[in-house]
Amino acid sequence: MRSRLAAMIRKEFSQLLRDVPILLILVWAFTGAVYTGGHGISTEIRNYPIVVLDLARSPASRELVSRFRAPYFTIVAYARSDAELVAMLDRGRASLAQAKQKMETARTEAAGLAQQAVGDLEASVDAYRASIAVRPTAEAHTFLGWVYSFQDRYDEAIAECERAIAVDPSFGNPYNDIGAYLIELDRLDESIPWFEKAKAAKRYCCYFYAYSNLARVYMMKGMTAKAKRELEEALRINPEYEFARDLLRRIERGRDYIE
Repeated sequence: MRSRLAAMIRKEFSQLLRDVPILLILVWAFTGAVYTGGHGISTEIRNYPIVVLDLARSPASRELVSRFRAPYFTIVAYARSDAELVAMLDRGRASLAQAKQKMETARTEAAGLAQQAVGDLEASVDAYRASIAVRPTAEAHTFLGWVYSFQDRYDEAIAECERAIAVDPSFGNPYNDIGAYLIELDRLDESIPWFEKAKAAKRYCCYFYAYSNLARVYMMKGMTAKAKRELEEALRINPEYEFARDLLRRIERGRDYIE
């Protein structure tokens, strides 16, 4: 028993010595961190210079700005435009900027999602529009288009996705969503290039959606071989995506997309 325990200990130490990153973390934890704590080195931010760009000019935004105060932050200037803000950062006048604007955008986007989740679509539309008024983002435009699609306002949904692409062409969601809305409008051939663009986007969390939606189009057009390839790729990306599994089973059993 003891010999086996000793062998295991030797093995673990041998493995540890080979794993340099873990070894460095352990050395820091038992030396550097102890030294830092014992000598009272502070990691607090003090008098951090920031520039404020307030596009909202609302009571909520003014309240948020008021929280960036001494001794942690120092507001060194108020910018009037994005160009002026960037110029101040480039000159090194401040290290943090647009925090309030981005936080206001995130807050209103979150409000839109919350209203959408409880089924209050009109309130959700208002929240996304407010977010876009503060700071247009690809996400907000895409989410607004998503709500429009729930209201069968597909042309407006497509327009919002096109605005999202104009803001950030690397964001994959609006390409896929345009394709999905075109399917609902029975414009299958037009949807195909949009799914291809979604598959090629640089920033997209869920590429398997684009592959699966493209497979839907091919199945509806009777092109089952192409549909099968798209579904196999979707499942390679996300093996747990049940919708793609179901479509692939339909193909393998010789069933149509819509029965």
